[in-house]
Amino acid sequence: MKSITRELNEIQRMTVAQLVKKYRKVFGTEPRIRHRQHLQRKISWEVQRQRFGGLSDAAQRRLDELIGELDLPFNGKKEAVTAALKRTRRPHEPAVGTVITKTWRGQDFHVHVVDNGYEWDGVVYKSLSAVARAVTGTRWNGRLFFGLSTRKRHGEG
Repeated sequence: MKSITRELNEIQRMTVAQLVKKYRKVFGTEPRIRHRQHLQRKISWEVQRQRFGGLSDAAQRRLDELIGELDLPFNGKKEAVTAALKRTRRPHEPAVGTVITKTWRGQDFHVHVVDNGYEWDGVVYKSLSAVARAVTGTRWNGRLFFGLSTRKRHGEG
């Protein structure tokens, strides 16, 4: 039997076609999703579960309790939960309350950083790229357009 470390490393190097084949072997069914990272994680988890065991009975009971406490609407139809989770700001994103100013084609644009995105002209956008597109009518990297980052030159790294 090969070591678990070796097997997990092999999984990380597999192509999508190889991962699909491995998935069939491990689970006995076709994967519903053929995304490389998803397959790697799912197969790796199952290989480890088969080798070392899954959640303890107590942990599985607690997980079932927590799932049972979820208050999701159910009326016999399949429904999607539409509530949005509050996203956390990444370290490189400007702090809430910051005003980003850009002069473009002789006009000043002021974008306010708010809890759930970026506000410009009374509209809240999810990203700076969306604001840049609204301003220019073309696709832009928002951080680049507003001068929060610079494009790396060829050979820089």
